Amino acid sequence: MNKILSKKSASQISASHHDIMSDHFKKNYNFYDKDIFYNAFTYGRSKIDIELVKQLSTLPKNSKILDLGCGTGDQLKILDKYNFDCYGLDPAPSIVEIAKKKLKSEDKIKLGTAQKIPFKDNYFDFVLMIEVLRYFDLGDINKAIKETHRVLKPGGKIFSTFVNKWSLDFFYIFQNVRRLIKKSSFDNINPYCQFFDPKKVKNIYKKNDFTEIDIIGNMFSPLRISYKINRQLGKHLAMKLDKFGDFISNKKFFIPFSGHLIGIGKKP
Repeated sequence: MNKILSKKSASQISASHHDIMSDHFKKNYNFYDKDIFYNAFTYGRSKIDIELVKQLSTLPKNSKILDLGCGTGDQLKILDKYNFDCYGLDPAPSIVEIAKKKLKSEDKIKLGTAQKIPFKDNYFDFVLMIEVLRYFDLGDINKAIKETHRVLKPGGKIFSTFVNKWSLDFFYIFQNVRRLIKKSSFDNINPYCQFFDPKKVKNIYKKNDFTEIDIIGNMFSPLRISYKINRQLGKHLAMKLDKFGDFISNKKFFIPFSGHLIGIGKKP
């Protein structure tokens, strides 16, 4: 699936996809603010945000943070509560406009790409990429992580999510079946998706000179299937199994099968 079958790159199609789907993401985050169990998106994002807040708690106030692929700005809202110096970057114009409305300093939300970050070297203490790298081919993923390393200060950290190849919602199988049926890899509505396992995450971080790498399993993946069967069923099971999911998802034997992989690395 690494071969690009379109005149546009995977990352360019991803930007188009998010521009087209801006209202969809805005609606999902409205649901998120009211009920984290509402659907698979809101529940999965809440699990990521819990881990993000844990990492943020280790940072001093006024740390400079970049939300790379900031989307509609909802993670920036979380960061803003902790008195951090927050910046956002996204390639989708309509989404950037939504994000700007959510922050007090609109000039800190920029239009741009992860492969060419418009900030100087050694500028940030922390860079997060939530559900961003999944849309890139391996070449663009390496460029994005290399650029992240460049803009981080020594001792700064990267926090990124990755689509787990062996997640027990079987998304990897579904994507390959869909690709065979449609006879194409991706389009503006169904963008490209890159899959990782824990070893692959570690290798790509090491390749780009990150150290102290930690791979975290996040979200009890079978719950996504229940949401797909019926939203109310998914909500019911997620509420019942929430604590169990937290318990098992980051057990060493289960990390390769969890809903999300979160990779954390440090710039020496």
